[in-house]
Amino acid sequence: MDARRSWAAPAGTRSAERPRYWYLETARTSWRILIAQLRRSAFADWILDSSQRRPALAGAAVGAQTSDLAITRRRYERGLQFLVAGQFDAATAPRLKHQCEWVDPEAVETVVLDLGDVTYMDASGLSVLLAAFAHLGERLSIIIGPPCAHTTHITKARDRLPIIEG
Repeated sequence: MDARRSWAAPAGTRSAERPRYWYLETARTSWRILIAQLRRSAFADWILDSSQRRPALAGAAVGAQTSDLAITRRRYERGLQFLVAGQFDAATAPRLKHQCEWVDPEAVETVVLDLGDVTYMDASGLSVLLAAFAHLGERLSIIIGPPCAHTTHITKARDRLPIIEG
């Protein structure tokens, strides 16, 4: 007896009615679901980067880096500095939001978000900046370049954020 026929068939079908590559497609679907769940989890740096088919590069000791966005976190005597480079969009914005949420506002005097090397920013990146300002208050300073300046100008968020032209 064929090993494939001994497995349980999908509801309402007999094993002989299944497509030839049903098991392969089921395995691929399960793998895709697992990868999607891992990408949303804290282990996003451990999975393969699908565009380059190699493991994602680890950033600095306390930062994260991928092909789309690089975040480097530097600690100083009185505060923190986040150097951000790359595309700051819906796919990459949660990483910076997560980094900013871990900052204790009482433990630092200043937090500088240096977005001077950001090549693109959309509304989700802007929402991260607003959330960081709500969390850190007047301790936050944001350095922006032309792509970020364009987004903040269009959305009129420039008046609500502590922005420094970079």
